[in-house]
Amino acid sequence: MIVEIQKRNGSVEEMGVDEFSRWMCLVEAFDFIEKKSKELKIGYEKLLNSNAIDKFIIERYPSMRHDVGIEVEMGLL
Repeated sequence: MIVEIQKRNGSVEEMGVDEFSRWMCLVEAFDFIEKKSKELKIGYEKLLNSNAIDKFIIERYPSMRHDVGIEVEMGLL
């Protein structure tokens, strides 16, 4: 399965579902970090921890991969 992403410049980026799922885990991790930093009223760089982000991706990947796979099958991605 391939996910196609149309960029603002009109070009299309293609990647496999596994790769896309990992990227989405990373996006979700940074979204969480951003929200938490605003909640704590500190700079987000104080919450960046590569080991914690890696652990989050490893733990979140199976369910993200499932969700992305379903969305691809339904034609939503």
